[in-house]
Amino acid sequence: MPPQHLHRPFYTPEMLRNIEESLLAAKSVRLLRLLDIGGRAKLIQFPCPTVPSHLAQGNTEQRATVTFYDETQFLLGPVFVPSSRFISLSAEYRQFRLPNQSEKRTRARLHDAVGLFKESSEAHEIKTFIRNAGAMRVRMNRVVAFGLGCISFVHPEAAEYDAVGRCLASLYQHAAAIVVAQAVSTTTPVPILVQDPAYTDVCKRVLRSFSLEVIDGFGAKGFSMINNRTIVLGHRPDFPLRSLIADLARPALICMKAERPSGVEELNVDLGKDPDTPRSRAMLKGYRKVTLPLQEKSVFWDNVWFVKKDGSFYTRFLELQEKKKAINKYKEGQKDSRENKSSSSDPSSDKIVIEISD
Repeated sequence: MPPQHLHRPFYTPEMLRNIEESLLAAKSVRLLRLLDIGGRAKLIQFPCPTVPSHLAQGNTEQRATVTFYDETQFLLGPVFVPSSRFISLSAEYRQFRLPNQSEKRTRARLHDAVGLFKESSEAHEIKTFIRNAGAMRVRMNRVVAFGLGCISFVHPEAAEYDAVGRCLASLYQHAAAIVVAQAVSTTTPVPILVQDPAYTDVCKRVLRSFSLEVIDGFGAKGFSMINNRTIVLGHRPDFPLRSLIADLARPALICMKAERPSGVEELNVDLGKDPDTPRSRAMLKGYRKVTLPLQEKSVFWDNVWFVKKDGSFYTRFLELQEKKKAINKYKEGQKDSRENKSSSSDPSSDKIVIEISD
């Protein structure tokens, strides 16, 4: 019989809502209300930042953010703690960079990134994949992207690289989110929601000027906005993205790092970097993994796409796969036929006829 905790979700909409509301209230009362996976509340002290913001070293500030704990941390925890008392959502103060680029400069750099990426072969492959996967037959209601990175801070060592007109990975990743949304938009644009605690005020203003909806809060709210008609984007998250999805929703498409081969020791992982867990592996059995045929990637370079198997979205995807195979087979047959004609004195030959319908 599986451990008791496996029958309980580690994350629920109520837990996400509670931690966001509790952090907002903690600004004045300095108490944090946490919920364990059994639904019981616990109050803990949540002090002020250890270093005042104006004294923080360098171009940084401290902000309160949600901390996620998943199944791997539970399995490594004290054995004497009842499973239902495990707390999967807490909070801490983290150091974040302040912007070193003006709003005007950041907007110009993102504009350049969007223009360059839209013309790339990578953008073409992404759009072709999404459209062929049947997204036009299943109305997507949003694209939700997590952890795409701060766009208003340039590392000093990257200044020369950026000066020649190129853009950093975080800029390209936001450009990719725009391309994904455009691929599934019809008469009405599909909204793009982005969440990253590292966003500065400059980031937020610039992203909103490009019609991206920035999810405010402390880093938990966006996960409650995923549903079965959502496309989820996440690249190298420092939180358990796949575990959160496994408990909260079954989105139509997920772009994230591939799971490790089964049988690999589950606990021998970096716990802060979205590890595979038994429940995330169980979830992904309902998805088909697709790797885009790209030699080089400028965004999501170690990611794959997961297409949900059930529903017309996946059905359409399989139909297009079969259609592609039929076209390739037909082309190969035509090539063989021409070669046979040129090498044979017999003018008669068999004709290859294949009908392909949408």
